[in-house]
Amino acid sequence: MDTTDLSHLSKAQRKKIKKERKREEQKNRQTEINKKNRFKKIRNYAITLVVIVLLVILWYMKSTPPENAPILNIEKESHNFGDVSQSKGIVSFLTSITNDGESDLVIDGIVTSCMCTTANIIVDGEESPTFGMHAKPSSWKQVIKPGEEARLKINYDPNAHPELRGSVTRVITLSSNDPQYPKKDIKVYLNQVS
Repeated sequence: MDTTDLSHLSKAQRKKIKKERKREEQKNRQTEINKKNRFKKIRNYAITLVVIVLLVILWYMKSTPPENAPILNIEKESHNFGDVSQSKGIVSFLTSITNDGESDLVIDGIVTSCMCTTANIIVDGEESPTFGMHAKPSSWKQVIKPGEEARLKINYDPNAHPELRGSVTRVITLSSNDPQYPKKDIKVYLNQVS
């Protein structure tokens, strides 16, 4: 039966056929929409999976130092001075810095989080310039050979903030050519008293 010419059918039959066609068209449209939605979901899952795989690869690469890379190792990455009295003045702390890698470690900067805190690197008895919050000698670099050790001296001056009382945290940041950790922090804690 020719479904395009419906003139030979009764009005009720034509109406019924048109309804069936309309339902069929809606069903086909819904099937297409469902296919598109399924495709979008699959695409989104694939993109998410690729992103997760890339993040895992990047994390692995970041957590694994390149072969022959320098590795900055700080013996003690935090120190608590305890009670620090203004009347007793500057307190100091020393920690070891070693190059646990297989090529030269170059420390090219030290910065502190406050003017009350300064730091120096000591190699073979010789002290570097003093670094602080604002004191940043730009041309200074310290090379530490593989397996060698240096000392980091951290000073806190309670008289830089004579009005300060209570808990204090300061951060000293070393910059180096360690590809895994180009910046490493050392934190000092104290309780400033009169």
